[in-house]
Amino acid sequence: VVPAGEPAVSSVDAGAAVMVLQSFFDSDKVTVDVIYPGRFGTIRHWHSFSEIVREAENARVWGGIHTRTADTHGTALGRQIAEYAFANFMKPVK
Repeated sequence: VVPAGEPAVSSVDAGAAVMVLQSFFDSDKVTVDVIYPGRFGTIRHWHSFSEIVREAENARVWGGIHTRTADTHGTALGRQIAEYAFANFMKPVK
């Protein structure tokens, strides 16, 4: 469990990934279906990048891995890092 006030690393990763994808595609909308494990596993459906990151946060809280505060702060930190990286390092391909 991540101590209160410290960002959860996986939420930082998720927040950064979602921010980069939203910025790259200039949209939060996406249709994603994932089957895990393998062919006969559980099917998950999402309609936005935000839904994916929200579910990742919830899973960690419900599983007792992180606190809600740690996940919320971690996601926000990841988004800030991605915003900076996208603005300063990810340039269009010519």
